[in-house]
Amino acid sequence: MSRSAGRRIATVRVDAVRGVARPSRELAIALAAVLLTVGFLAWAGAAGDNEGAAGPAAPRQAVGDRVFSCADELPRAHVLSGSLDGGLQQRPLERLVRVHVPQEQARGAFAARVATPAPSYAFGSCPEPANEWWFVGAGGSVGHSTTLVVDNPRPGSAVVDIEVLGPRGEVEAPGLRGITLPGNSSRTFDLTKVAPSTGELAAHVTTSQGLVSVTAVDSFTRNRIGGVTREWLPDQGSAERRLRLVGLAGSPASATLLVANPGTVEAVVELELVSGKGPFTPKGLESVTVAPGAVASLDLTRGLDGEPVALALKGSGPVVASVRTIAGKDETYAAAAAPLDGSSVFAVPAADTAHLVVTALEHDARLTVVPHAADGRKLQPSRVTVEARTTRQVALPRAARYVELVTSGGHAVAGLLVTRGAATGSIAVPPAVQALTLPSVRRGW
Repeated sequence: MSRSAGRRIATVRVDAVRGVARPSRELAIALAAVLLTVGFLAWAGAAGDNEGAAGPAAPRQAVGDRVFSCADELPRAHVLSGSLDGGLQQRPLERLVRVHVPQEQARGAFAARVATPAPSYAFGSCPEPANEWWFVGAGGSVGHSTTLVVDNPRPGSAVVDIEVLGPRGEVEAPGLRGITLPGNSSRTFDLTKVAPSTGELAAHVTTSQGLVSVTAVDSFTRNRIGGVTREWLPDQGSAERRLRLVGLAGSPASATLLVANPGTVEAVVELELVSGKGPFTPKGLESVTVAPGAVASLDLTRGLDGEPVALALKGSGPVVASVRTIAGKDETYAAAAAPLDGSSVFAVPAADTAHLVVTALEHDARLTVVPHAADGRKLQPSRVTVEARTTRQVALPRAARYVELVTSGGHAVAGLLVTRGAATGSIAVPPAVQALTLPSVRRGW
């Protein structure tokens, strides 16, 4: 039912003074008492689930600390992590790396992962613990498969439920309810084994106890003799009536909107593309209807002509969604973005080009873009104004390795779009961390 044997888990710590990542084993002596407590909790939780792959005990986590879980399942992957003033660190991503950030650095901390299994290219943010996760565009067949890496980086046990929706409704998946995941452990679920199904899927992960970080890795085989394309699926939290999808590749060979309706009645979702000239809807792409508890798709290819755009969705009921774009042997997913208010910090991988794509909502948006080099040096900042209900693209310097984006009022959403050769990668820019009394929950709007 799950693959966990051999999973390697490492924990790194962002130093509170300089932001330098260090292996957690350096803390072992100082935290011996804590390790004994963690070990007892993990043993107690293991009574309900003996398949969790345990890692080294996490550092003591105070209120306000953050922990990012960076899972790979992709070849040639690296973790990009750091803090606003401490610079960026890069290290190989082997199976699972946890980045622990103490409260002193929490507001300006970031972590992302990048993989370059040529000719494709993958880029995604590393998630933080939450109690609900949606992934739209998953697969449960030989030609299109998805694995879910569920990580519990904290000492207490978590109880997890996994639900899978398909084109004809919920997919039968026995054994995916009430899964106990001991503290400081992870499990991997292959949908081709636990929820085999053809067609587009949506995976819904929730917890009734504790919080978990979830990574979804998508694998596509284009034909029986072709290679495999892999990409991380973006996450969305709870279903919403209004969504803004960002990070759409400019002129893909194909673009497919994927919408899941977790409700019990049919949902009609209206579409609107937002370009530099304002909102518009191409003929024939006005709406998509989604059956209750099901997933529907719509071909958006002719709506994308190379201009930077965002996709606005308005549903008659709460929905979750993503857009899959394919160019050559590479696939990229556009994700739901939350409105920005305050100071957001995110990693920028080495690439041929990197563009910030900003969409203003109902009011003009004014932003300050502050790129940083890998050593923490500030590069030339820029001030950007985006008129209401338009989208603007901002080129980032080639030396930029992370960016601070400052805005106020929640008047904009943004995505980062990077290219490497013919391949692309994208993320939704996360909102600023407003409170640190609980783990940050980065969610769709």
